[in-house]
Amino acid sequence: MTESTPHDYQFDSQLESADGPKGPPDPNDQSGRVLGPYKLTRLLGRGGMGEVYQATDTRLDRNIAIKLLRAEVVQDAARKARFEREAKALAALQHPGIVTIYSIETIEGVTLITMEFVKGRTLSRLLKGDKQLPVERVIELGLPIADALSAAHKQGIVHRDVKPDNIIVGKQGEVTVLDFGLSKLTSPVLEDLDPDDAVTQVSSATVEGRILGTVHYMSPEQAQGEAMTTSTDVFSLGVVLYEMATGTSPFEGETTLSRLSSMLKDEPEQMRQLNADIPDALDRVVRRCLVKDPDRRWQTATDVRNELELVRDGTGEAAAAKPATAPGAGRRVLAVVLMLIVAAAGFWAGGRGLVAPGGSTSVSGGAGLPASAVSLDAPAGHEVLDVALSPDGRTAALRIAPQQTSSLQDVRYFMRSLDSFDMTPIAGSKGAVYGRFSPDSRSFVFLLADGRADQAMPLMRMELDSAARPVQIGAVSHADAGLEFTDSVSIQLRGFSWLDSATIATASQGEPTVTLINARTGDVKHEVTLSFDGKQRIIRMLGPIDEKTLLVATDRYTEERYLQEVFWANIETGETGLLVSQTSEAAVAGDDAIVFSRGETLYAIDWNKAARAVTGEARPMLSGLRTINTWNSALFQLSDTGAIAYLPGGMQGAGRTLWRHDLTGEPVQHPMDPAAFEERIAVSADGKTLLVTTTDLSDGMWSVSKGTLSPPRMRTHLRDAARDVFHPVHARDGSMAAVMTHTSRPTRRTSIQVFDPNSSEPPREVLEADDTQLLTLAISARLDEVLYASSSMDVMRGTLNVASIEGDPTPRVLISDTARYVDAAWSPDGEMLAWISDASGHMEAYVAPYGPEGLGQVQLASDGTVTALGWVEEGGGLLSLRMI
Repeated sequence: MTESTPHDYQFDSQLESADGPKGPPDPNDQSGRVLGPYKLTRLLGRGGMGEVYQATDTRLDRNIAIKLLRAEVVQDAARKARFEREAKALAALQHPGIVTIYSIETIEGVTLITMEFVKGRTLSRLLKGDKQLPVERVIELGLPIADALSAAHKQGIVHRDVKPDNIIVGKQGEVTVLDFGLSKLTSPVLEDLDPDDAVTQVSSATVEGRILGTVHYMSPEQAQGEAMTTSTDVFSLGVVLYEMATGTSPFEGETTLSRLSSMLKDEPEQMRQLNADIPDALDRVVRRCLVKDPDRRWQTATDVRNELELVRDGTGEAAAAKPATAPGAGRRVLAVVLMLIVAAAGFWAGGRGLVAPGGSTSVSGGAGLPASAVSLDAPAGHEVLDVALSPDGRTAALRIAPQQTSSLQDVRYFMRSLDSFDMTPIAGSKGAVYGRFSPDSRSFVFLLADGRADQAMPLMRMELDSAARPVQIGAVSHADAGLEFTDSVSIQLRGFSWLDSATIATASQGEPTVTLINARTGDVKHEVTLSFDGKQRIIRMLGPIDEKTLLVATDRYTEERYLQEVFWANIETGETGLLVSQTSEAAVAGDDAIVFSRGETLYAIDWNKAARAVTGEARPMLSGLRTINTWNSALFQLSDTGAIAYLPGGMQGAGRTLWRHDLTGEPVQHPMDPAAFEERIAVSADGKTLLVTTTDLSDGMWSVSKGTLSPPRMRTHLRDAARDVFHPVHARDGSMAAVMTHTSRPTRRTSIQVFDPNSSEPPREVLEADDTQLLTLAISARLDEVLYASSSMDVMRGTLNVASIEGDPTPRVLISDTARYVDAAWSPDGEMLAWISDASGHMEAYVAPYGPEGLGQVQLASDGTVTALGWVEEGGGLLSLRMI
């Protein structure tokens, strides 16, 4: 049932010696061997998949751990594939409590995985010295263990071997969970099962040798050879917590088989009977971890972590995750409003379209809601990001996240019937980015993001008339869904659309191709490339018009502006036709009207379904709809019954303010007029000049504004009618700057332009590329060079490059290994270069000597995640690199 020994981990050599005298030399020890840039220095342990060594990465001169795959595993293609698949999944886990995976490589015929070298003592060794830990210490250690497992569970990874031997406690109390090499990726429903992933059947003759040392922490389903889920780890975590708090195992026995028997049939003794200091709340949390029925336990380690936080904070019980049971009773967040456009309310008039009562065209005021409206609230401490409304108008699916979160893995869907106050979380919806009801209102399908740009996103389906958990019916790439790896929780995806109750439609990132997918099996049914007059790109899949026609939103650059438009699209012929301009959000209201939003205002316009054309003038219906940014229209949902769901709040981002923090961290608002400040602010070294990306509210185009802190002022400096201009970087002396530009006309194209921020001279183009992103990172007036990252627009991972500003602009590649780069800076003398990338799996800072021949030896400059950096001259010739 397990493939490891209790020592398949990394630990500090001084601590290792405390285990006692070593045995005779191991003739199979490969210590001293050199594999490419890696020198094996010490054998740490052996497991079923291979050997683990402490090693040195000679390129970065740092200690790492290396797991060498056994030769027999290399020869077995299925096991090797599993090893590589799981290692890639683990490499995407960016969490301080999980060993960082650096790379998967094959060198001299040896397949290996390089990872972080962890120093510390195992939890099992700590428990030997102090069998019963204080309650505060149990919580202090249990929280980071649960949090690390939670991060894995969010990625669909089950550890399968949670035990004290696989938990390292550092000298400063930091906790790291090891041996995820035994983890099993939870298989999608339609994925072909790898025979090597099948549960091992353990015979009585070998059970003692195979599970000795692990059976103490095994779940009932694991012991019986049944399917393992995230709740399997929860059971094992419960055993670890029980043992830390009481000094004994919850299931006793003199032999492995008797211990297994106790675990399968006996209930553990209450913890308070063994340690009177244990609070009831902690006993309750652990007791639920140890429930034998997997469906009745906490379902993921996230649940356990949340409960332990409540115990730590002294609350003792978890708050119910549902809104107040009556209107106005402690409302936390005004989340979503349903405007009921029904005959009884007088909003549907004579089949002519959507009009206000009495045929007027009044617009509802800002904070006030229509008389026929109801508000839905998020759970306490949460906010609603968007809402899906069922076509029958009876059910809403609300996408909800904790307030102030930036992680997609904190987002999930809640389902609420509109005739009830109860709100139910949708199982398996953590990381949800988009969801829609089927046309018959019987199913809900949603997309999950796992933080890995190179992995397709699971497409999950839930039947509303069943208690079964959602199942995966297929997968959609990040590019086709419109999700970039850098997106936050407040995103506006291209998403997908239902065509009918059996078919889902997605659209490609580049050429406007629509793919029809079987809504039950995920199989591709049909593909068609749409024909537009211009260079339109599909940015939203809006919904069906009939069984062969979709509503799609597009964007393009014209001679005058950036333009968003809504088209009808025939999915059989590829024909399209323009319906509404200056919007990315629209819905068909029966056979007579189209509802759409422009900015924060909702409009209706008559349309002829047979002719597929709108007629007459648009009529404003309601204002104050929330927009997520300054260039897209407000989101809303329309049901077949005439109900409209939307988030209130008006235009977002149009009135942002600038703040600065001194070295004490004290924030101070800068007295500059609010504006639509966007993705980046560049500051000159003397702190006097700002370059800021801003949005022109008249056309949604990005431009770069220049400002000064004293006096506080800002004005547009660079603007292009046909291109977005953004991501400014400032030379240290303020004499030059660089920006990135982007356009979709005539093709997707980016460029790097250099200019003097102190002059009115137009910018000069240094580089240009089609279908490639050229992301400006730094510019040096001393070197006359610009540093940038070059990557595919759809992948966002590329190479680090430099180009001359005055001489030959032919790029030089500094780092050819692909990674995501976010910031960089040359030292004042231009002889050192620092940058931030995720080459290790985390956003870390690196530094290297810089010269005409490129980079010297690269060194890791940070100890943890870094988001920004810069050089500071301290005086006396001392130079330091500051990082956030």
